[in-house]
Amino acid sequence: QQESRSGDVVTGSYSLVEPDGTRRVVEYTADPVNGFNAVVHREPLAVKAVAPVAKIAAPLAYPAVAKVAAPYAPYGYPAYGKAILG
Repeated sequence: QQESRSGDVVTGSYSLVEPDGTRRVVEYTADPVNGFNAVVHREPLAVKAVAPVAKIAAPLAYPAVAKVAAPYAPYGYPAYGKAILG
């Protein structure tokens, strides 16, 4: 990207790569008489080699998770027995 200013006239450009692999180039000018004007160009990028994708997915393995209910502790008291006071 680049931008320059001469008095009230601003000119610049920037580019980005689109999700479809093309590159978008935007060239713009802005001044008090004509406002903001932009010209947009799209350019194809070089084709990237893509590794083949396996047609059959491997089965997923999930770790065993034990579900344990937490003991009921009303009003902040310990869940098991009485509090030991020192």
